[in-house]
Amino acid sequence: MNILNQCKHYQKKRSTHLLYAIIVFTFSGLYFSCDDSVIGPEQIYRFEAGPILIVSNISGSSQLWSMNEAGADVKQLTDNPDFPVSGAKWSPDGSKIAFTSYTPGINVPYEFTQAIYLMNADGRGVRRLTNPPTGFRMSGDGGIVWSPDGKKIVFSRHIPPEVAGHFVVFIIDIETNTERLLSNEVSSVHGWFPDGDRLLVRYRIDGTRSGLGIMNMDGNLIKDLISGDTTVNNAILSPDGKTIALSYAAELHTMDSNGENLVKIKDAVYADWIQIWSPQSDRIIYMEEHKRDKAFTPKQRYFKLLNIESKEEMNVTPFDYRDLYDYENYRQKHSYITSWRKR
Repeated sequence: MNILNQCKHYQKKRSTHLLYAIIVFTFSGLYFSCDDSVIGPEQIYRFEAGPILIVSNISGSSQLWSMNEAGADVKQLTDNPDFPVSGAKWSPDGSKIAFTSYTPGINVPYEFTQAIYLMNADGRGVRRLTNPPTGFRMSGDGGIVWSPDGKKIVFSRHIPPEVAGHFVVFIIDIETNTERLLSNEVSSVHGWFPDGDRLLVRYRIDGTRSGLGIMNMDGNLIKDLISGDTTVNNAILSPDGKTIALSYAAELHTMDSNGENLVKIKDAVYADWIQIWSPQSDRIIYMEEHKRDKAFTPKQRYFKLLNIESKEEMNVTPFDYRDLYDYENYRQKHSYITSWRKR
């Protein structure tokens, strides 16, 4: 089977694998060959992105979008079904975007290895950054976290045995592409402290339990924040390193980054999921999910901008929830807000 036919063959399986990767990790003009070694100057984006990045498959395939702080000026930045975007993060200075996408395995049926790519803020200069192991379905890299100086990235790597979903954490220098294993025990990173020496991490306790803690750059856990509580769904460190926002039992909470003063900041309608912090560390965007009235209908999901101090809210939802549903195949589409840069 030649490469062109394999690309068409793999496309049928890609949507399922992409949705899996987006759930686990917790994003115009790009033309890539299915052979990931063919990445030349002509393979570039050309766009002017808004400050907030979105990943959504509302257009049919998972692509990169952007909007402003009011949820307006929503625009699609990428549009290539053969190169779907599953995650994206601004660099600290806003000059680059690191993003994840699949590169199909040519020798292994149905293999889609997710790698991290790098591009300039205007979409130019796309290059592949990581080279995850191949030969295993749904392997790859994700969970991008930039270092405060913008010179390194830590990320999670999905490695065999794939059924068990084993993740480890790597660090890579973006100039030299030199990477090293940081921890076998940590499954994901949720923030890099401004001092550059510590990471907010989720670590494994056993097959069903995990903890939230602080790890140094030698890969050693130096402080345990929350241990063995399976109701901590997600956590994100504020850019100033002082506060952690977390979805705790599907409700929004904050706590000091030393693990003290855990406070619920609002009651959930049904379930609230933290998305991102503002660059000033004073607001968060979260996804408010309502309970579905009946099966085979769109989930009501809204993105809300919440001021941590005043508790004032603003709806910044970029897409009508009714458009995020495949009515023909009865499938929910996705939309996630992934990164917010300074103006």
